[in-house]
Amino acid sequence: SLIYGVSNILLGLPSVIIGGIIAKKVGPKNWIRICQASSLVPLPLTIFSLTTSSFWPCMGVMSFSYLLCNLWWSPNMTMMQKSLDPLERGGAMSAY
Repeated sequence: SLIYGVSNILLGLPSVIIGGIIAKKVGPKNWIRICQASSLVPLPLTIFSLTTSSFWPCMGVMSFSYLLCNLWWSPNMTMMQKSLDPLERGGAMSAY
């Protein structure tokens, strides 16, 4: 579980930052596409990690999957901030 946590920390945060950079470059009209792609692209990697019987290939694939999976976070938070009323924004962000 230590390896899992370290890979999540080391690859999850850069993924969120990369997602923000991509979202800034492609513009608001394509933010939902970033969210969709970051949900679908890692799916084969996740299926492979669930079906493999060896630990290290599973951890390597899951680590790479985190790098692709968390791209949705920044565009999603930005969409919620821009679409919600300021009085409702805090509750929605904390519940999410």
